[in-house]
Amino acid sequence: MKSKLTKSSSRDGIIKAPLGQVNKPLGQCDLTASNQSLKQGITRHKTAEVVLRKDGKHYTKLLRESNHLEKHLRHLTYRLLSAHETERKNISRELENEIAQTLLGINVRLLTVKEAAKGNTATLKKAIANMQRLVEKSVRSINRFARELDLRQQVPSDRSLLRASLAGS
Repeated sequence: MKSKLTKSSSRDGIIKAPLGQVNKPLGQCDLTASNQSLKQGITRHKTAEVVLRKDGKHYTKLLRESNHLEKHLRHLTYRLLSAHETERKNISRELENEIAQTLLGINVRLLTVKEAAKGNTATLKKAIANMQRLVEKSVRSINRFARELDLRQQVPSDRSLLRASLAGS
């Protein structure tokens, strides 16, 4: 270990200081250390500022990407909902057509029953049985469409009412 050389002054007593600071005023040593500390702090702050700017640019880019993906997701959701709505409309039209045909068939059979009621009861019972089969076929069609529409939970109560009314005939 090196020893520090000192200069002494006999006039005021002995003052010992490092050789490099003998000619400097006493407060200048503190200022040099303070300046050095400030320069290091400024360097740290500038480095942190550069890092924060890079992070800010990165997060801005991520935010733009996120907004773009959100917009794309909204568009896909809209397309999916539109496709579902189109499918529901198609199923609704099919259901309406099938029910209309079935009701027309029931109406024709009712006209036949009306004519048969003028004659014998055996023909009347046969016509009523045919209409019941037609109604049961309609119920099966409605149930098939209901499954396609995923409305099955609403149909059982209608089905049970229809069965009860058919059992009472």
